[in-house]
Amino acid sequence: MLTDNAIDKVRGAIIVGIAIVSICSWPRDTAITFFPRSVIGDSRFDFFKNVVGFHPIKRILLAQDWDLTKVGGQFALAVFTMLYVDILDATGTLYSMARFSGVVDPVTGDFPKSTLAYCADAMAISIGSLFGSSPVTAFVESGAGIQEGGRTGLTAITTGILFFVSLFFAPIFASIPPWATGGALILVGCMMMRGVVSGVPPIQSNQ
Repeated sequence: MLTDNAIDKVRGAIIVGIAIVSICSWPRDTAITFFPRSVIGDSRFDFFKNVVGFHPIKRILLAQDWDLTKVGGQFALAVFTMLYVDILDATGTLYSMARFSGVVDPVTGDFPKSTLAYCADAMAISIGSLFGSSPVTAFVESGAGIQEGGRTGLTAITTGILFFVSLFFAPIFASIPPWATGGALILVGCMMMRGVVSGVPPIQSNQ
């Protein structure tokens, strides 16, 4: 059984584990295949065989309709709800990643250049929405990169470049099964549980 210290000794252990499980899941007619002999499995396999594929942005880039007269009375409520949820999610995740990386001051509860970090996160989310993409913000999955030692801006730049490259290999990355990444997310969640007890004072004995 691997311990946290054992994982620390192998750089890229999480990525290697995902890769091995994914490769083992790609052959057909196995018990763990991601491409079973079914309609869904055949569709997945046909897409996987393309290896390289790119779909240009046609219908989502700056395609928002700003005519608010067409919307109903629930529009403002929906916008407020999504904005409220996104603010809490983005700020909470960013702060959690800062604590997980060990850069938060235990006295003030702040971390260096926090204002710039939150502003960059907000601008990325706004720009990403104009492109019709998913929120361009910090995610809990970033904990895997932090665990591997990535704690600087160079890590973010490298991740961005790799995301750009992945646009052209969508059939490969879309064929990574959920059971390959699920274990990694559980492991990252367990490692982040350290923060639950970090601020808890020791129990005082009555004796």
